[in-house]
Amino acid sequence: MAALIGWLIAEQQDPDGESGLSSRLFDLGSAATGAGVLVILIIGGGLLIFGAPAALVRHLHSSDRNFLATFISLGRSRSIAFALWAAAWLIGAAMASRALWPRNSGITSWGVSVIALSGMAFWFGAMNPTLAQQLSLKSFAAEVNRSIPADAQLDYIGQADCDFLFYSIQPVGLVQQFKCDDRAGPPRYFIIHQDGLASLSPSQRPCLSEAAQSASVDKQGRRFLMVESRK
Repeated sequence: MAALIGWLIAEQQDPDGESGLSSRLFDLGSAATGAGVLVILIIGGGLLIFGAPAALVRHLHSSDRNFLATFISLGRSRSIAFALWAAAWLIGAAMASRALWPRNSGITSWGVSVIALSGMAFWFGAMNPTLAQQLSLKSFAAEVNRSIPADAQLDYIGQADCDFLFYSIQPVGLVQQFKCDDRAGPPRYFIIHQDGLASLSPSQRPCLSEAAQSASVDKQGRRFLMVESRK
């Protein structure tokens, strides 16, 4: 596939090459890409001005609603990343549209490349990090990393969250059933879900003191950093 794509691009940029089926398909695909990008930009502008239609939002998956809300938020906050992405796509669309005129395959190739590269940069450089801050435990993990000593014992009570484990800079153990420990020694730290904290028995709850809590990022509610109170 890579060799075929490379051959196709090289053929379109050959000034002595004849305009064949591959050339026409290449130009048609480039023009379609430019037109599609223009449609997306127009729709994006409408979303920024008028907001997302309620009928559309109701039919979207929750993750898609989050993506849409983040997109609108970045645009309305006049994010530099959003402005650069929109400008790059507008320029790329104009370049890709040159496929409608003959002998412009080199320009259209660059136009499609600008669209692809700027789209990836916006997605991974702006959209994903923003979603990570809002919809993951990244901020909470950073707070936990600041709050406990580097050599402290940290365990999850119950089922662990993959995103917290990903962002944590220290090892995290798993404890299925918490038991109070009155022995002398450094305090232990625990992460527990909101429902898990509420289900602790009257003999377990006094052993733990809250040190930090996360925002409610999903249906499982908040997560709590608890420190064991030892005598």
